[in-house]
Amino acid sequence: MDETRVFRALGDGNRAKIVSMLTEGEMCACEILLRFGFTQPNLAYHMKTLCDSGLVRGRKEGRWMYYSLCPDVIDGIGKMMNALSGGKGGIHTDDGRRDRIREDYASIARKGGASCLCATNAYGREDLEFIPAEVIGRNQGCSSPLADAKRYLRRGDTIADLGCGAGLDVFIASRYVGPEGKAIGIDMTPEMLEVADRAKGEVSSVLGYDNTEFFRSFIEKLPLEDSSVDVVISNCVINLSSDKGAVFSEIFRVLRPDGRFIISDVFSLDPLPEYMKNDRDLISRCFGGAMLIPDLYRIAGEAGFTGIHPVHTDSYSRIDGMDFISATYCGSKPHPPGDDAGRFTAVLIGPPSKVAIETGDVFVRDVPAEVEASVAEMLRGDAYSRYFSIYRDGVPEKTEGVKVLPVPGPCVFTGKFAVPVGPFPVFEDDDRHVYRLGKALEICNKTEKVLSDPLYGGLVMITDRSAGRAVDAAETCCGPECKC
Repeated sequence: MDETRVFRALGDGNRAKIVSMLTEGEMCACEILLRFGFTQPNLAYHMKTLCDSGLVRGRKEGRWMYYSLCPDVIDGIGKMMNALSGGKGGIHTDDGRRDRIREDYASIARKGGASCLCATNAYGREDLEFIPAEVIGRNQGCSSPLADAKRYLRRGDTIADLGCGAGLDVFIASRYVGPEGKAIGIDMTPEMLEVADRAKGEVSSVLGYDNTEFFRSFIEKLPLEDSSVDVVISNCVINLSSDKGAVFSEIFRVLRPDGRFIISDVFSLDPLPEYMKNDRDLISRCFGGAMLIPDLYRIAGEAGFTGIHPVHTDSYSRIDGMDFISATYCGSKPHPPGDDAGRFTAVLIGPPSKVAIETGDVFVRDVPAEVEASVAEMLRGDAYSRYFSIYRDGVPEKTEGVKVLPVPGPCVFTGKFAVPVGPFPVFEDDDRHVYRLGKALEICNKTEKVLSDPLYGGLVMITDRSAGRAVDAAETCCGPECKC
């Protein structure tokens, strides 16, 4: 490698950024054009300089050029980029993780139903009746973000599916949003996108319109304009990313104000050991990169999302004693604050006796609390509205919320655990048990009955660590004063 030519090539900021971007893998010239806004002659000049330096190689496929880093110089590039940045970091690689995932999913695209990494039966017949068998046979996912959250979709919406694979959710979404809307699929695996492109004509002929579009790109750098999408969906994909913060930041960027994400994914109920995080098979099967539930709230919240809440949860698998769940979560990009700066009163109506929300505000059931307009608007949203009453002018002299009380008598512990799944970071029941987001709490038979009441529906998942065996446990008590 001629270091003089390399330094000259990387002396231009745009070319240095192109090289950094190519560490993610091979890219089409069209993707580079889209991300940087170059003219074609300008891009051709930059790529020729990089190719002449020995850093980059190109190949032609159809009418487009595809570029990638020369594999024998990547280590040297990293050192030089580190030197150019004054020792403040260099090219980031993920130890080939992304390439391994792409290889595994490319194999699925080639083999179809003969191979599977993760699967779900969450789709209804009406959603699949117009989808080509070639697409259905290659679908990978842990649930269905669209089936779980149809109420959030409107005709005319623009929907983007991250990690769309062969396009199943894109084609389903295309019918939901109608000819006035648009359904966009983004995936990094060319073999999957080839299947989607082949199916595109068949789907459009059945629907009578074509409103789908597919891009090859990474979900950490979306090829979409700012504030251009109404809904972002994904199905068991974000766990595959080693930079989940970048994914949610990109989702936030491309969503319009009041837009929302609807993601189905696999979540771990406990921190994963290192061997599971680095197991290639578990990574591609969506377990090795599974988030903890609190991590989802933290990462999405740091990106700017509010009102994050579950719309569906289900047990999924247990591997080496680790429990995994399948869950669909929704979160919103808030719109700019309005002119309404008045004060409001919020009343928790239950069933929890006490809750904390994402802003840090704490509410006690039936106790009026004055809140700012922004908090009142949040409490009226999908995440919290079923638990609160909001008043603008005046409050009833007395409010009577809903309670679910335990039956009198002793408790028996049988191996059941309650896992709070949101939206509250913390809440209490009427036995003063404290539930913390994503943290499993062992519960007795009486508390299990309380939490199984429909009024508590969606707040917790109940898991059975006894593996269904009969537990002959002595009677005890679990209340704070041991008087249950």
